[in-house]
Amino acid sequence: MTNNDKSLSFFEPLLEFVKNNDGYIHPSLILNPQSSYSKCRGIETTSFLKKDELLIRIPLKIVINGEIFGDNDGTESNTMSPWLRCVIILIKILFDSSYKKDDEFFSSFLASLPTFYETITMSWSKEDLNFLQGTTLGRIALLDREERTTRKRFDEQVATILEVTFDDFLVASACVSTRGFNCYHQQKPSSDMNGPFLIPFVDLINHGLKEATNTSLQYDDQKNAFYMVADDNIKAGEEILHSYGDLTSCQLLQTFGFIPRHHISRLLQNDTHCYHNLTSALISRQTIIKACATVAEEYSFSSFHQHDEQWNLKNEWDKKVQFIEKYIPEQFLVTTDTCEIITCCTILFLPDENAIRELFPEEEVFTLLEESVILQDVFLGIHTCQTIIHLINEKQKSYTTECIEKDKSLVRNLLNHQGKTHKKKQIEGLVIQLEEKMSLVSFRKKICSFLQTLLNDNNYDCEEFDNECKRRKQL
Repeated sequence: MTNNDKSLSFFEPLLEFVKNNDGYIHPSLILNPQSSYSKCRGIETTSFLKKDELLIRIPLKIVINGEIFGDNDGTESNTMSPWLRCVIILIKILFDSSYKKDDEFFSSFLASLPTFYETITMSWSKEDLNFLQGTTLGRIALLDREERTTRKRFDEQVATILEVTFDDFLVASACVSTRGFNCYHQQKPSSDMNGPFLIPFVDLINHGLKEATNTSLQYDDQKNAFYMVADDNIKAGEEILHSYGDLTSCQLLQTFGFIPRHHISRLLQNDTHCYHNLTSALISRQTIIKACATVAEEYSFSSFHQHDEQWNLKNEWDKKVQFIEKYIPEQFLVTTDTCEIITCCTILFLPDENAIRELFPEEEVFTLLEESVILQDVFLGIHTCQTIIHLINEKQKSYTTECIEKDKSLVRNLLNHQGKTHKKKQIEGLVIQLEEKMSLVSFRKKICSFLQTLLNDNNYDCEEFDNECKRRKQL
């Protein structure tokens, strides 16, 4: 939930709005301006709640989404995404004076919405984006500003049917992104009924890590209502939490405008579990092709293993590049099992087009190569490993620093100086950089292990190989 200092006076009218429209809120649920788990505004219980006890029921009739208003409101339901239709309906309710729904029907709910959203689009300046230097999220945000992608979307899809400002569109978009829920509807499994839904009261519940959550959102087809029950016994004073999804820090920051403090502490404590869901770096296909060309031309290890079968790595280069461009996506995320990079390098370092046909006999059934292909040929494997190591080393240079421990130390210092000196955006930027770098380092360790196995299995002197690498790097 996006936090702000808005008054809590909306809470009682919101409870009345839900109850007066056949909804239910457990009487022990209160709004705490400084909740126990999230350390911001959140819902807590004042009494013990048993497992499976009903906490909340919100009827569909007081939920805002893109379908419930029908197809005659100018939302062009057949061509717009459910998300955009929900945004347009919210714009109408918030800003279009000519649009009324039961005489300000949603006023109590609207009063509970934030007055400010901490999303990158709404609150990050171009200077703030420097904190995301080198990251995929930073690149996306800069491109959006430079190419005016969001503005074009507004001009083409919203301004043509509504007389509202671009700022109105940004506010509604931020609201739907940060507070909208998706929930599968069994009776009517259309994409529209999956969401997003703006659900009164439920949107006040904060996100928690999987092990901390104590409730989840469900839909009752018989009663046409969303509901939440206690997934476990909940003690008095505990915060009610549910999961926004098993998301990375990048996904949470991009969509909801925050990174949970538990993600940050996990990184700083060197918790091995933090490698489970790190933000991944984005690598382009063209970058891999360029890295392979560099290794083939400047760092070739042909002379190092003269007795092995070898070939001219640049042979039929253009044909191999064309094959890659046909089957490998332009961009992909680097994880510890990124087979796209291995597949790209292997294809580019094959002897010729015939070798490609031998490895991929049925082009129409193209599949990525598994990691084990690296170990099947020492000449091919060494060059593939060295290319990936070179690629990762170059990628790390794009961040503010290359040193993970230095970044961690800076985050600790910033966290220890709360208040006026506390720089939330700088911390969030450093966390995204840290996670990407840790993801890259994890992948590089795996490739180095493959390289070590190759050298050992083929009786190469590892120290001599390291010296050869250093010598060629200096050339």
